[in-house]
Amino acid sequence: MPRKTKDEAEKTKQSILKAAEDVFFTHGVARTSLQQIAEAAGVTRGAVYWHFKDKVDLLWTIADNIFLPHEDLLDRLVEQKDGDLLTLLYTEAMASLDAMFNNIHHRRVFTVLTQRCEYIEEMAPLMKRNNACRDRLFVKLEAIFQAVHDKGQLSSLWQPKVAALALHSMLYGTTHVEAEWEKPSRKRDKARREAFAAFFASLRAPAS
Repeated sequence: MPRKTKDEAEKTKQSILKAAEDVFFTHGVARTSLQQIAEAAGVTRGAVYWHFKDKVDLLWTIADNIFLPHEDLLDRLVEQKDGDLLTLLYTEAMASLDAMFNNIHHRRVFTVLTQRCEYIEEMAPLMKRNNACRDRLFVKLEAIFQAVHDKGQLSSLWQPKVAALALHSMLYGTTHVEAEWEKPSRKRDKARREAFAAFFASLRAPAS
């Protein structure tokens, strides 16, 4: 395929993804048809089918662009033998949440995935994918807190599994609640950082 054709095909694909994001956000996934997406993108329905086999495939592609956690960084934290893992984990958690909430594109996609999508019938595979992502994140967080414990940095008030469950719940709870708001807020950003800072302070073992 000539380069120009490849470039045009990629441009069309991105136009379809952007249109799908807009229509899903406005009408919800269940009430959106591929014809509506094609019209919003200014292409034919056949062009949509050329790039995506169905609505689930389209939504899956949108989700994969932003929704997976930074697992590679979590892996590196587990492997680190030196350094303050709690500070590193707090910094990464705040950076991830800030990127999610203050990037309009990411925020809209997350809202679609959490509030504009019914995970029944045709969407069941996407629900399985989301659950696998969630469970994978918990396993990695538990491994990090186990490393923190082994380094003597975790307070005796916490066990690694319990600390992982608490942070995991805070991350998911915060993102779902924030998705209920239409726009970002510096006030909510500040309150979120303070809440997480207090939580992480409770995790830290007293200095010897």
